Amino acid sequence: MSKYCGKCGAPLETGDRFCMNCGEPVKTVDEDLTVPLKPSVEKDISKETNGSENAPEKKTGLAARAVRGSDVNPKGMNGNADDADDVLKQMKADNRQNAQSFNQEKPHINEPKKDEDKLKSVPFKENGTDKAKTVPSKKNNKTIFIIVGVVVGVIAIGSLIYCFATGILPPKSTVPISFRINIDDGFTKDSTPIVAKITDQSDKSKVTYTTFTPEDKNGKEIEMPKGQYEIEMISPVNADGSIYDMGKTMSVDTATEEERNINTNCKRIAAENVTSAQIQGIADALKEASANESVEISESEITKANERVKAKQIQEEKQRKAAEKQAAIDNAIAQGYDQIVTGKVLMLDDQASVDDYFPDNLKYAGQMSKSYKTPYALLCFDSAQDISALGYGSPARVKQVTEINLQTDPEIWRAYNGQTVTAAINTNDGHWPSGLNPLQGTASFKNAMFVWKD
Repeated sequence: MSKYCGKCGAPLETGDRFCMNCGEPVKTVDEDLTVPLKPSVEKDISKETNGSENAPEKKTGLAARAVRGSDVNPKGMNGNADDADDVLKQMKADNRQNAQSFNQEKPHINEPKKDEDKLKSVPFKENGTDKAKTVPSKKNNKTIFIIVGVVVGVIAIGSLIYCFATGILPPKSTVPISFRINIDDGFTKDSTPIVAKITDQSDKSKVTYTTFTPEDKNGKEIEMPKGQYEIEMISPVNADGSIYDMGKTMSVDTATEEERNINTNCKRIAAENVTSAQIQGIADALKEASANESVEISESEITKANERVKAKQIQEEKQRKAAEKQAAIDNAIAQGYDQIVTGKVLMLDDQASVDDYFPDNLKYAGQMSKSYKTPYALLCFDSAQDISALGYGSPARVKQVTEINLQTDPEIWRAYNGQTVTAAINTNDGHWPSGLNPLQGTASFKNAMFVWKD
């Protein structure tokens, strides 16, 4: 009866203990009942089993066939089932011993693969029934990830090479805006910087700043995301306090990738026409911009702007006082006063103080003893100046004098003693003294009017 390998199905010769095709030890019939049979053999077996469907074959029948297919001499048996079983047991023992010897000689044939190279069976439940699911090992997963990463990298590099080769580049997310500042030479390194305030119209809380120095006025470019913006140009403050009219606020649409050009024509405003409020607005804008992360403005630039605010405020205060003083003078002239004089008020309360101021009085002390009419309020000039007054019985005469006597009610001048004031006098109210007078030729004016305290 022909025999076949239980692993590869190759035909075996009588007495073979190992398959000559795959090297698998030959199993006995009862160890592997799935040995492929030739069609003729399958028919014989079918005939034997027709009489009793699904009836298991008796052990003695299997043993007998195994004995017949082996190299054991059946003549040495006594012909019963026990003898056949003993022979079968001996064959099993021989097969095991031969297989062990073969594995020792060629251990690589049956050597188990590493766990990481095997597929793992993971239990899982489906419809309440436990099943086994085979998953690849970690090593296989790692290999897959490496392969996928390499493929993606190659595709990305290839895409970039193609874009540069063909001139086709990915669309940019920003758009360039070019600035040009048309400004005179008053804008120098001593000026504060020009500032562009760029407000996003879709979200006005998003503000971007950029600054311009004299080196940037001929052109500067920045990149902005696509959108709609409002751009306000903030003037510098020059060293002399002059500023510029920077024009109206501009609207810019960067929805497309076309370059936008911003040309600013700066019209200079002379320092005398600039207010401290205008400079203060520029200083505040610089401070606000310095707090924004999109631009760097040094503390020295903010300090420079604040100092120019203070200087302008001092100048404005002087101008205000000068204007008020002039208004008071104009009012006095309107009332008929024809001389406006400015000097320091000096109160002489007794004869001693008068003689101390006019030392020549000591020469004529006896003769002048009855002429003192203290107190006197003198208006003393820094230098001699022309004063017009009437002489006794004669037209007005002009003399160079260093002081005049504010004769009418001297006490109203006491509050200004030692201070510089401006007074209004009238030629027709003034008289040059005659004879001996302790004021030594000082004209006395009635109705002198206080105008201004400097």
